Amino acid sequence: MADITREVQILSPIELVPVEILSNILHFLKDKDRLNLRACSKAMESAISHSDLHVFGYVHPEITLSGDFDCFTVNVGSTMRLRSDFDSLSEIKRMRHRLFKRAYAKSVNIRDVNFNVVPMSFIEDLLQGVVFQVLWFIVKREEFNESVSNRFIRKHEQKKIKFTMYDILLEKEALFGLLPMRELKAFGDVSWKPDDGTFIDLVRKGHTILEIPVDISSEETILEVLKIISDARKEQYVVFEVEFDMLERFIKLMGLQRTTEGLVRITTADEVEMRNDEYIEDGLDDRHGFTGEWEMTYLRRAHLRVREPMNNSLWTVTVWTYAAHDQS
Repeated sequence: MADITREVQILSPIELVPVEILSNILHFLKDKDRLNLRACSKAMESAISHSDLHVFGYVHPEITLSGDFDCFTVNVGSTMRLRSDFDSLSEIKRMRHRLFKRAYAKSVNIRDVNFNVVPMSFIEDLLQGVVFQVLWFIVKREEFNESVSNRFIRKHEQKKIKFTMYDILLEKEALFGLLPMRELKAFGDVSWKPDDGTFIDLVRKGHTILEIPVDISSEETILEVLKIISDARKEQYVVFEVEFDMLERFIKLMGLQRTTEGLVRITTADEVEMRNDEYIEDGLDDRHGFTGEWEMTYLRRAHLRVREPMNNSLWTVTVWTYAAHDQS
C-alpha cells in the first residue's frame, strides 16, 4: 500500500478566533495599541490587518480626511489618527492597510484637501473597504480639479452626499449631471451664477438642501420656486439672495402689501398665510421704515422667510417644506 503523507497546518490560538469576535475586541483599541499588538507575532499581525473596524460606536462616528498646513491627516472615529507630510503619503496608506481591512462608519468627511497635490487615487485607496452612508465633501477653488466631480462624486452618488464649494461653482453641465444630493451648497466669489431658468431647473432636481449664488431677474422666479417646493414629495430647502426691489415686486405679485408701519400684510391672496405676526411686528426696523424679517406660507405647504442683509445689499430668501405628502 502506498504511503500517504499529509501536511498538517498548526494554527496559532489567535487564528482560531473568528474575525467577527476579534474585530469586536480590537474595536476598543487606539491606533498605537493596534500597532503594538501587531508586533506580538506574525499571526497577530495578519489578524489585525484583516480585521474589521466599526466606527459607529465612537463619539464621532466618522472618518475624516483633511490636509491642514503641511500634513495630511486621517481621523478614524475619536481613537485613531494617522498623520504624515505630503512627501510621505505612501506611509500613511501603508499604515492604514496595516490597521484594518474593512471599516464601517456613519460618514466620511473630506475637507482642506488640495486635489492638485493629493491624487484622487490616493483618496480612493485609503477608502478601499470602507462602508459608509454619508459623504461630506468640502472643497475650495484652489483645491478643486475635475476628478472631484467627474470621478469621486459620481462614484459615490448613490450615497447621501453633502457637497460644499467655496469660491467655485461647478459648470452647468457638471451641475446637472449630479444626482439629487442631501446638500448642494456654494459660497463666495464664483465665476458664474445660474439665471432664472437654470435656477428653476436646479430646484426641480430635488436636492434636499440647495444654497447657491444666483443671478435671477424676475420676481416670478421666486413664485415658481414656491410652487415647486409646495408640490415636492419630500423635504426640500432652498436658500438664495435677491435685491430688495425684487422682493417688493414679489410682494405685489403675491397680492400682499406693506402697511404704513412697513409690515407685510395680506390683501387679496387666498393661497397665502402670513406667519409669526407678533414676531414680525417686533422685528420692525425703524432705521429703514420696513420689517427686517417676515414669513409666509403658500398653499399651506411651502414656507418662505425673508431676512435682512448681513454683509451686503442682498436679502436672503429661504423656501422650504417639511415631510413628504401624498399626491394621489
